[in-house]
Amino acid sequence: MREIKFRFKDPKGFLFIIDVNDLCSITQEEYNTWIYTGQYTGLKDKDGKEIYEGDIVEETFSHCREGFTGQVEFGLHDTDSDDCEGCQAYGWYLINSNNETLGFNEWNSRNEELEVLSNIYKNKELLGVKNE
Repeated sequence: MREIKFRFKDPKGFLFIIDVNDLCSITQEEYNTWIYTGQYTGLKDKDGKEIYEGDIVEETFSHCREGFTGQVEFGLHDTDSDDCEGCQAYGWYLINSNNETLGFNEWNSRNEELEVLSNIYKNKELLGVKNE
């Protein structure tokens, strides 16, 4: 069973991680000032860094295309494969600035090809989007 962790941002912009077992020790006042930024995927990159929803991840080889950089999201996404063109799946995936997706099943077994570059809260420009 994978670890269940959540990432939050405090009012000063500091990102921090909370394990699901520690959620009960948080006061309502603290919780009300934090912004939820994502959940741990259960995956680690090539350097052992945990991958969270909202991270910007580069995959160095993706089937026929070389390299894929995208934001980690969770939900329904397009997933083309050799046996199912135009199919959709539900789960973790990467999405790039062109709205192309790379699904969980396509990259979860190749952690040595994944690298967390940053996250959308610090360096959204890595996706070709201006930071606000």
